[in-house]
Amino acid sequence: MEKGFTFQQALALMNKNPPEIPQKKEENNAEATIAIIGHGYNVHEPFINMDLLKKLNKMNVKVITLENLPTDIFKKQTIITNTLKNYWGNEEEILSAINHLFTQKQIDGIIFICSFCCGPDSLIDEIITRDAKKINLPYICLVLDEHSGQAGVITRIEAFVDMIIRKKKTLRLEKMEEIRLKTPD
Repeated sequence: MEKGFTFQQALALMNKNPPEIPQKKEENNAEATIAIIGHGYNVHEPFINMDLLKKLNKMNVKVITLENLPTDIFKKQTIITNTLKNYWGNEEEILSAINHLFTQKQIDGIIFICSFCCGPDSLIDEIITRDAKKINLPYICLVLDEHSGQAGVITRIEAFVDMIIRKKKTLRLEKMEEIRLKTPD
């Protein structure tokens, strides 16, 4: 695209060289399962998101994106509150995905990738932050722009994943201790 291709040329080039999608880790081997939420152009474009999906894969994280979710969850409108309704069609799929993920308990955390200066994304971020706190689910919003440095993004993601893995290990140890205490000697 940087060379000034026409739309048809760019489409032909993209079809000739499809983007590499990282292989999914097996659920049993993955140390954590994280949902990557955001618009497709942020989630699946390695240049924009600094190859986030591949980095998470290397960190032994199973990634769930909007494309991995059942399509029927996107058919009904999300109600935020009785007085607050979503008017942005592009944000509707993100809200639907979040509502589904919050109720299914199949993830250990959420990464929301949004673009700097996107008004609707900033409002959706506030909703996700509020609701993730209510259910004690780790959440981070990565706001990307042309000044986002790769080192800073990597550091934040590594810390986020480490926190999730530590939390899972602590909960596992607490459950083991609880079982040990209930078991008569």
